[in-house]
Amino acid sequence: MAKNTFKPRWAQYPGAARHSGLSTRLLEELVKEGIIVSSLVRRPGRTRGVRLIDLHSLDAYIESGVGGKTDMTVLQRKSKGAIND
Repeated sequence: MAKNTFKPRWAQYPGAARHSGLSTRLLEELVKEGIIVSSLVRRPGRTRGVRLIDLHSLDAYIESGVGGKTDMTVLQRKSKGAIND
């Protein structure tokens, strides 16, 4: 039987966190800074709603770091015990 391959475009914070591996707190900061796209969906006249994260913008943000500079030297030294924090 074929598996459902439907991939949602929007997710609430917990779903976006599972999708990306990032914390919900970091996702909140990225939304506040305008780095990833979100939408507050609410009924007319209501003050509360549901915040949805655009997973395409989240993926694009993550992919923007691919191939970028890292602090690999520091990480390697930490793994060898040369740096104590």
